[in-house]
Amino acid sequence: MIDRFGGIDGIMSGIGKMQKVVGGIQQMAPMMKLVMGILPFGKGKSNNSAADADYEEYTPPRKRKSKRRNKTTNATRRRNTTPVRRKSNTTKRRPKSRKG
Repeated sequence: MIDRFGGIDGIMSGIGKMQKVVGGIQQMAPMMKLVMGILPFGKGKSNNSAADADYEEYTPPRKRKSKRRNKTTNATRRRNTTPVRRKSNTTKRRPKSRKG
């Protein structure tokens, strides 16, 4: 049976030709789809395509509401403009020497 197709070489060349045909059809398919969509005939031609239906369903995302914070008076909240330096007890100071 393989001899009828030209042996293994004949089968491989036939597969190569089929791959070329399928590749050509795949390249032509988007253009043919576009042309067929423009033509007035077709199976159950309606004005709404799938893309139009998707577009009609689209709603833009809603804006998020900003959370309002209760304003507090400055008396309850204390802000330090300069950091307070605290003395640590871990370091010992040298005693002041008296001259005189």
